[in-house]
Amino acid sequence: MNFIKLYFEFLNTYGYKRLKATTLRGYITNCEKYIIPICGNDKLNHIDYDVVDEVTNYCFACDLSNTSVIYVLKTFSKIMSYAVKRKYIGYNPLIDYDFPRKKAYQYHILSMVDMNHLIDVCFVKDSCISLPILLAAHYGLRRGEISALKVSDIDFEKHIIHVNKSKNIVYSNTVIDTPKNDKFRDILISDDDIFFIDIYNSRREPNKDGFLIRYYDGHALSPNLYSKLLKSMLNLLKMPVVRFHDLRHSYATHMINSGVSPKIVSSVLGHSSVKFTLDTYVHTNIKDQKELLNLL
Repeated sequence: MNFIKLYFEFLNTYGYKRLKATTLRGYITNCEKYIIPICGNDKLNHIDYDVVDEVTNYCFACDLSNTSVIYVLKTFSKIMSYAVKRKYIGYNPLIDYDFPRKKAYQYHILSMVDMNHLIDVCFVKDSCISLPILLAAHYGLRRGEISALKVSDIDFEKHIIHVNKSKNIVYSNTVIDTPKNDKFRDILISDDDIFFIDIYNSRREPNKDGFLIRYYDGHALSPNLYSKLLKSMLNLLKMPVVRFHDLRHSYATHMINSGVSPKIVSSVLGHSSVKFTLDTYVHTNIKDQKELLNLL
């Protein structure tokens, strides 16, 4: 059996049945763009460290970042491990392969003043992106979670948002799935923000599927447009251009730096663990170290 035959078997018996749509999209992209061009016709027992080196070098030649190359290799390893379980080969060479060193992503943080100014201007203009920006900047919701919200998920009396699904566009198809890490959660909303949500909703025609984030005519706003619309607003305000996901990072950073319990922040963000929150957002600095010297 060669790799490309294994790839299609993996998709049919495992990928389509067990992987989330967004994860499956990543696996397909990684295989068809970076792995199959190098070793698609290779017999499985001929795939060794040298072949993995070729795939790695090809990824770097395509200007992929270290993190992206690692993702490609992990996809490669997952499929080769499947081959081991099916007894097509006896060993997966990627198990002890030295992956590139992962470089921490340098996300960009907007100040609270800038975030609130951005939200205020968006609501004054009644932009369709105003509510997604507010929910990301004030509550750390992910783009897919915001896009999947329905009006019925908002408890206007108790001021609670029920986060219970995620919506993504996969190869032009809309896919509704559970939130990342399957973290269903309820988030308490401030009086001002529940008012903004109510105003946003009342100014738009109902969506046939009940989605909250939409144009004036009721058509749902694609999550793929969030970053583009955010960039336009930031350029209009002459503010630093950041990714839409950086609004979530900004929220988390400000909450941690303000002394909010990492456990609470982790719960609101829907992280897989408090450890992930601590590793990502809690950093010591020189000021913190002075407390150690004072103890001495």
